[in-house]
Amino acid sequence: MAVGIPTTVVDAGASAATVTSASFTPEANILLIAFCMARGGSAVIPTISDSQGGTWEPIGTGIDQGFITARLFARQIGATPSAMTVTVTSTGATQTAVAIQGLTGAGNSFTNFQSVSSLGTSRSVTIDAASSGSMVLAFQVINSGTAQPAPTGLTETRDFSIATNVRCLLAFDDYLTAPTSITWTSNNADAIAFALEVKEPAAPPSGSSTTKVWIGGAWHPSTVKVFIGGSWVTKPLKSRKSGNWY
Repeated sequence: MAVGIPTTVVDAGASAATVTSASFTPEANILLIAFCMARGGSAVIPTISDSQGGTWEPIGTGIDQGFITARLFARQIGATPSAMTVTVTSTGATQTAVAIQGLTGAGNSFTNFQSVSSLGTSRSVTIDAASSGSMVLAFQVINSGTAQPAPTGLTETRDFSIATNVRCLLAFDDYLTAPTSITWTSNNADAIAFALEVKEPAAPPSGSSTTKVWIGGAWHPSTVKVFIGGSWVTKPLKSRKSGNWY
């Protein structure tokens, strides 16, 4: 099943160094991508946490560009989600914000990722061609309140002022028509942009079974291995029911 079209999960912005979202309950087995942003000459690259103590995987190292700073994070939600809030912090910031999107059918490989920043009216990246079933996401934050156009070839999902002079643009396209060269245009201001391919989950090795283990507050797929003859060997998973193995 291909990765689903990104949907808005929760947004939050404030004129402060920390912002906490409203409570929300994510969809089961969904991938959350958090676009964390902050503004201010002394603002540091933002961090994220949630009320469940979950693990948010950073995507890239984050960027500090003049009066804007930003970073992407991901968290996989398990089969039995519950209500939560997220908190984003940027020491020294005058404004802080987060925009979280959710994608169904998504894996946790984020190797096809590029970032760019500039003070000016245009910025571009080139990513690898997307794999079958993938979704390509584009993000831009700019030190401005002015509406921004989506990159050519991508569909805009959001374009809004999430905090004072923190303009957030989100766009996407699927693997069938997603461009590899992505360009954002804008008014003349500090801006940061990210391009990310969200892939389908990797298929388990032939002959193996897939189970899930609880890591960092979420369920993660894991193949089953047993220790035989001095090495770990992938084996099918079986369970015993009514006196029989299945």
